[in-house]
Amino acid sequence: MRVEKLAFCIFLALPENLRGKQGDFSKQWGISENALSIWKAEPEVQKLRLVLMKRILIDRTPAVIENLFNAASTKNAFGNINTAAVKLWLQFVEEWEE
Repeated sequence: MRVEKLAFCIFLALPENLRGKQGDFSKQWGISENALSIWKAEPEVQKLRLVLMKRILIDRTPAVIENLFNAASTKNAFGNINTAAVKLWLQFVEEWEE
């Protein structure tokens, strides 16, 4: 894979507020926006983007689990527990299947 395409995969893996606009990437790397749109649809670009996103986000898993625990353990203003959070917790922690 070309270096430009690798850089574009990294660009796509970043959150929108960090990566900027595709037009800026196009100008910086000297690649037309049309070419970038074509690249974006390529399976190899999508696969690498997903791998990179997971590598970036994996560090945040403990915070997500803590939030999930809080959502599954706390009643809302109506005295109800977040059933979806409870199910997700049981699926993740207990490997439960509905």
